[in-house]
Amino acid sequence: MEKASLIPETSRSSLASGHEPNKDGSMAPPATNMEKMVYDCSVEASAQRSANTCTGQLSDPSTRPGLKENPNNIYDMSLSPEEAAEQAMSKWWGQLARNGVPSNMLFSSAVRHRQPPNTVTRFTKVK
Repeated sequence: MEKASLIPETSRSSLASGHEPNKDGSMAPPATNMEKMVYDCSVEASAQRSANTCTGQLSDPSTRPGLKENPNNIYDMSLSPEEAAEQAMSKWWGQLARNGVPSNMLFSSAVRHRQPPNTVTRFTKVK
């Protein structure tokens, strides 16, 4: 899953340098305080436990203290795990270009509570 694991950091690097398109046609502003992603086996294990339930729903937060989830249902059974992961990450990350965030990148309550399909809550969890 090497290629898929590079997608978030590559996209985040592009965002950090101000090269990711926002919905209004502008580029999202460069990041000022974005930390580098670090792999954590226990986080992967938590995600796998949730995925193994096959509910397609968020797991109980008490079963994953301090962690958020970003579920995505894949119905195309012909996809490899790597292709499914890439599709999910593209869908999450694409919310910036499709739905946009304010030019100040402030994740306000108004942004948080937008009605689907105008949400950016998946994009903002890819950290």
